[in-house]
Amino acid sequence: MTTLLDRKQAAHILGVSEGTLANWHCSGLRKVPCVKIGARIRYREKDLERWIESQVINRVEEVA
Repeated sequence: MTTLLDRKQAAHILGVSEGTLANWHCSGLRKVPCVKIGARIRYREKDLERWIESQVINRVEEVA
């Protein structure tokens, strides 16, 4: 079963404040994947990891 994180835990992983994460969610400024269960928003760690990876601007290619 997937562990669901609350906003505080997700914000810690992302290195931002809870308020920033809430703002991103409400404004759509950053599309951090989340799960809505009733009135609560939860985050899956694997989704956060994928989202972080998608934010990389300059990827360095490995030289073989």
